[in-house]
Amino acid sequence: MPEINIAFDLDDTLVNMMSVFDDYLEAQHGRRMPESYDQFDISGPAQLTKKEIWFLFYQVFDDINRFPIYPGAREVLTKLYEITGEPPCILTARPHRKASETYALVKRLMKKTPFTLILQHPDMSKAGHLMAMGYGHYVDDRRKNVLDIARAGIHAFMPERCYNQIPADVIKASGNIGVIDGMTHFLPYLSQFATKKVIRHDLAA
Repeated sequence: MPEINIAFDLDDTLVNMMSVFDDYLEAQHGRRMPESYDQFDISGPAQLTKKEIWFLFYQVFDDINRFPIYPGAREVLTKLYEITGEPPCILTARPHRKASETYALVKRLMKKTPFTLILQHPDMSKAGHLMAMGYGHYVDDRRKNVLDIARAGIHAFMPERCYNQIPADVIKASGNIGVIDGMTHFLPYLSQFATKKVIRHDLAA
């Protein structure tokens, strides 16, 4: 039986978290995020301290029914399960204290399709988790994660967003980064991700 050889980030990969954050920012502070910004400097564009930003994020995490699901996300995960019989894996860096809310959101996303949900351990990188589980591919919107995962020899797909551009020469030199326009990109190629996993133990990444 083939195995699913691709795992997925949650926020801004499968569901649109930043649109909900934007709504909360506007409701409580009267402004929205600019059309383009650096993902790792949200405090500047939002004109908030890091403490104020996390205060908003924790409210966002609770509002599970408000998250838009990206086109193709449910279909891709459901079809991977139908092909392999294996629950697709979602690996997220959400805070562990929001595990119940995170599970409820993924349950809403997946409906009746079984899934595996993993909250990243604070002492292990995403690349480390993926290698330990044998995944050869991962989808993540965060530029830093994509670069780290690619350096570990895992093929990283990055949905193109207004905040996560990687220079073309860096992508070419890596050989392990693919920029996609969204989850629908995978629909014609799902059988390519139904292969055997290879467990790796070089977890230094």
